[in-house]
Amino acid sequence: MLSMIQNTVMKAASPSFYRQSFMNMRKVYDPQVRAGGFMPVIHFMMTVGTIGYVMEWATIGRFHVAHAKHEAEAAAECYKKHGGGGDHH
Repeated sequence: MLSMIQNTVMKAASPSFYRQSFMNMRKVYDPQVRAGGFMPVIHFMMTVGTIGYVMEWATIGRFHVAHAKHEAEAAAECYKKHGGGGDHH
């Protein structure tokens, strides 16, 4: 198990891994770009959007969710404290 993790880390640290990945990507997309296809643009836009969304969520998005939950809990407690949410009879 440890050797598998070490191999994966060493592969990710190797510039040849990224060079080979880029060359494989070019083999797929170059003919499409030369033919005037729009699919490479769509894939690029989806990739940038996904990376941007993940980065935003990882840095500040999850704190917004936690803040919204806290506000909802505070509002519910205030509602109960001031006569709401119970039997009034």
